[in-house]
Amino acid sequence: MILKIVLFYGYWLAAARMDWKTYYLPPWFLLLSAFFLFLPVSFHPLSFLYGIAAFLLLVSGRNSIGYADVIYLFEMAFLFDVYAMNRIILLSVLCGFFVLLVMKKEPVPFVTCLSAGIVVSGVLEWISHGIMMP
Repeated sequence: MILKIVLFYGYWLAAARMDWKTYYLPPWFLLLSAFFLFLPVSFHPLSFLYGIAAFLLLVSGRNSIGYADVIYLFEMAFLFDVYAMNRIILLSVLCGFFVLLVMKKEPVPFVTCLSAGIVVSGVLEWISHGIMMP
């Protein structure tokens, strides 16, 4: 169980660091995340709404979101139920506002914010109920 937790959160922290520094996640790194699709899931169809909205932003041509953001939002829809997704997205957007307004970093590395939302949400869930794993 401990190894699973370390690998899961370690992957998201590595994605956050890579996205923060380069605004790019290589394809091989994105393929590593396919491992998480084999974890037990608390799947809910409404969780995909965030990924669908991000995909529509991507194809609109406004350059407001990247491919990795869309891939991770769809992946998160497989891993988390709708309640966890709402909590993670809320924390991610707050992180994005902090990065944009306080740290003055533009464009916002949103995979970093998604990763922060997952980690903070997991810590909050652990404090209140026990460890949050997909």
